[in-house]
Amino acid sequence: MTMHQVTEGQVYEACHPLDEQRRIRVLAITGNRAEVETLGPGPARRRHVLLNSLHPTATTANGQPRRTGYRLVEPPAEREPEVTDNPATPRRRVTASTITDPELDRLWQRAEDAEARL
Repeated sequence: MTMHQVTEGQVYEACHPLDEQRRIRVLAITGNRAEVETLGPGPARRRHVLLNSLHPTATTANGQPRRTGYRLVEPPAEREPEVTDNPATPRRRVTASTITDPELDRLWQRAEDAEARL
């Protein structure tokens, strides 16, 4: 049995038809378990599930519909690259204060303009 790659940010849906499409998102992976949070109506709840209960498709190897575990419905969103000193990589502001503080935005723009003139 081959296991697919489980990564942080993936969204899975319950395979059992009576679970009313319960969804979970992978938050972290440790050993053979994934820490997940429930999505949808009601409060989010965190818990751990075994990695072997997270499946890439809703069908088994012989084509039968799965009745247990969770099927992958959404891969993780593409992450933007982090800010680095390497000029070949695109720059990105990564903290909340740089987005919400107008003065810091102006300083950032001035720094980018000065760098462009060099």
